[in-house]
Amino acid sequence: MNCAIVLGILVGTSVLTGALIVGDSVRHSLQKLTLERLGKIDLVLFADHFFAPAIIDDAISPESPIGQLDRATSVVMVPQATAERTSDSPRRSGSVTVLGTGEDFWSLSTAGRKPRKHPTGREVVLNQPLADELDAEIGDIIVIRLQKVSQVAGDSPLGEKTDRVRSLAELEVIDIVPAEGLGRFSLQANQALPRTAFVDQETVQRALDQEGRVNAILFSGSQPQVAPSPSEVSSLQDRIRPTLDDAGLQLRKIELTYFDEAQEITTTSFEYLSLSTDAMMFSPQAESSLQDALSSFDFEPVLTYLANDIQRLSNGETTDSIPYSTVSAVGSGPLSPLAQPDGTTLSPLADDEIIINAWAAEDSQAKIGDRIRLGFFAPETTHGEVETRTSDFRLKAIAPLTKPLLPFTRRQPARYVAAPQRTNDPDLTPTVEGVTDQQSIAEWDPPFPFDYSRIRQPQDDDYWDEYRTTPKAFISLSAGQRLWGSRFGKLTSFRIGIDDSQTEAQVRASLTAAIQSDLGAFGFQWLPVKQQGLLASKGTTPFNVLFLGFSSFIIASA
Repeated sequence: MNCAIVLGILVGTSVLTGALIVGDSVRHSLQKLTLERLGKIDLVLFADHFFAPAIIDDAISPESPIGQLDRATSVVMVPQATAERTSDSPRRSGSVTVLGTGEDFWSLSTAGRKPRKHPTGREVVLNQPLADELDAEIGDIIVIRLQKVSQVAGDSPLGEKTDRVRSLAELEVIDIVPAEGLGRFSLQANQALPRTAFVDQETVQRALDQEGRVNAILFSGSQPQVAPSPSEVSSLQDRIRPTLDDAGLQLRKIELTYFDEAQEITTTSFEYLSLSTDAMMFSPQAESSLQDALSSFDFEPVLTYLANDIQRLSNGETTDSIPYSTVSAVGSGPLSPLAQPDGTTLSPLADDEIIINAWAAEDSQAKIGDRIRLGFFAPETTHGEVETRTSDFRLKAIAPLTKPLLPFTRRQPARYVAAPQRTNDPDLTPTVEGVTDQQSIAEWDPPFPFDYSRIRQPQDDDYWDEYRTTPKAFISLSAGQRLWGSRFGKLTSFRIGIDDSQTEAQVRASLTAAIQSDLGAFGFQWLPVKQQGLLASKGTTPFNVLFLGFSSFIIASA
């Protein structure tokens, strides 16, 4: 009897001890996978756009470490690519991650096999899960298709809907690495096996028209099994030095000049700084950060949008339309394009009022008091389909417009011999690739639905030659934001005054400081991948307790 009791105790103890060991073993295995997947990589700075790797210059190095962090490696990461093996029986794989790396990437590995050779030119290294899905072998030829990275949202009517794919064609598979170590590198803290293609960084950059730029920085340290401390991460963040260009912003000095024939000198009629964004509209977060940074300066926000039609209403009926024009929504401050040299404003606008320029007034035969209808795209598309809307206004005033002596050319702006008006300003309109960079309307390749047959000859071409993207109409800022504001933003630029007390250098310094202190507002994201991975490996379930519970249940049942 006593022997049976002792034997039972021994068996129970063994089972319970084994349960605890198995639970610890599972947790240890998950932790080991995390450490192998990340290697020496502790922290990632990732952006939704491309930037110059110089933002980390002098930030960190083996000679100037921050705690255990001592190295930064620039990469290009393109998720959601597709890969296809080209053969008589092609195979395709989706949800592929393309990593554009240099040779230094593989020195971050702590486990697994590295490629025998770094891919160059038209070469690619696959990890085993991707090779299996493609049924690919060394020597095979594959094609990789990448989504073009654009800061202008595809759901915006002014964002590209087509031609968003770039191809890496005829890539030769030179090696296949197992899904171990950096062969299963992923930013996701889960155990799913990623499908990854490793390509030379310059090859990916050229395909995406982003030479010399990256969208991720991998920070690594001397202690691969330990995540950096919060103080180390904070110190690193303080050393990052992004420029306006890195944040997708442009600050340009705009001068409206003319040649004074009487004095034979070039005179500046008006000058200011224009702050714009590659995204066409400032995100709400970026707008808030920039407004704070500019709070000590004189500035005026602007929203410029495309009007498909500007029409005068006659007895409730529309007259001939002026097609494809820009309209600016502005305030009435001293930097407004509606402000006059003497400090007065053409007229503060109510939300139901509009000002059109002299060219548009003559073209439409409009007079003050007439009803003017704007036709435009809704600011967001639905499943890629654009919706057209209209809004009616009462003509409050007609803005003067100075005719240039010589029109725009590919290399030079229009030239004036009389002072241009503030409304003679094509820089009120943001850059739209395929439109604002073209010499003539015939060369337009716009991202929005465009009917060339609506272009009237010669007047519309003449306007483009002489005024380019100069707005033909102005409405109040509040009305414009109601009509054209969206989740993508509600401002396209800031006009910032400059003088002896408010210099370009001061403005640039304030904006740069705002970017550095709030990287998240400008599309950057800090990813503590090592810390997240180690936490995920522990999970919310204590495996030793779980297995102990299972074992106790079995013993009790017996």
